[in-house]
Amino acid sequence: MKLTKIASAGLLALFAGTSADAHKVIPPPTMADLATTWLGGEQAGLEYVGLRLAADGTGSMAIQYLPQQPAEAYRITKTKLDKYKVVFEVTPAGASAEAIYLRGTAISNRMVLELGGTKVDWKRSILLERREAVIARIEAVDTRLRESEEEP
Repeated sequence: MKLTKIASAGLLALFAGTSADAHKVIPPPTMADLATTWLGGEQAGLEYVGLRLAADGTGSMAIQYLPQQPAEAYRITKTKLDKYKVVFEVTPAGASAEAIYLRGTAISNRMVLELGGTKVDWKRSILLERREAVIARIEAVDTRLRESEEEP
């Protein structure tokens, strides 16, 4: 009986701690937080995006619109950050790149953005994560797959 009460109290404390952490407000990102390389895409897996930002809000972006197709290059000429809201001014860097917009919400470790055409009416929701986090996850999964293949 005592062990059950102690275990229940421990679990309650654990959940209370988790619950308190879940209600902490994530501070809005700064341009310094966003100054890195971001990778990601949309849920269906068609478009894949690489976004590299400098602390001054300029940068570059590449979008692979379809798998096995070459990526199109873009320049980020300005980034407007208002708390969690982020808007990028995007300019095509090549003749074949179409005019697009990119905007959405950001925190220090991910961005949920809307990517769309400015001349042709289309839009997609994309999720971008820091490159180092994406690579770390790929390596962790790949390592575990190799290990599991070696297990009896």
